[in-house]
Amino acid sequence: MMTLLTFLATLIINLTFLVHNTDYQVHAQQLIRLEYSIEEAVAASTLYEEQEEFAEGRKIFNYPEGIKAANHILIEKQRFDASTLEATWDYATRTYAASIKPLPNSYWQDTVHYSIEFFDDSNATYPFLYNKGNLAVAIGDPTAVINIGAGKPNYRLLSTDGVNSQRGAAYTWEVR
Repeated sequence: MMTLLTFLATLIINLTFLVHNTDYQVHAQQLIRLEYSIEEAVAASTLYEEQEEFAEGRKIFNYPEGIKAANHILIEKQRFDASTLEATWDYATRTYAASIKPLPNSYWQDTVHYSIEFFDDSNATYPFLYNKGNLAVAIGDPTAVINIGAGKPNYRLLSTDGVNSQRGAAYTWEVR
């Protein structure tokens, strides 16, 4: 009887470890997907510029088009529900802040909050150090920055209260 109880206890401990390890690996893979998605989104947001300003030698982003491109990539790649998008635009700081809910088949379960900040020839003096959230980058040319907080990890057994999955990415637009 003691052997059976020892076997069952060992089995439960091993299964608990296996489930936790699987959850950890899936979360790590989802963070990598999230990082690739925001890198692609921030690069897409810098592709649109004001043509008249560019003809005069100044790089000024076309903010509405860049924001549309970034939103589309994030919604498609991360399975967010486009109908729940709530956003604000602050022209003075060139900052777009948004929150969106994930679809039921998405890994993320909490409301996702993200911001896109534009630094171009209309609002920045180069170089300077950008340091916000978990991203620190030296900005020397027109740049867009995305910071995203995707909520807590989707673990089945352990509590992840107080843990927030955050990522940041920047893309610098250079003329060569």
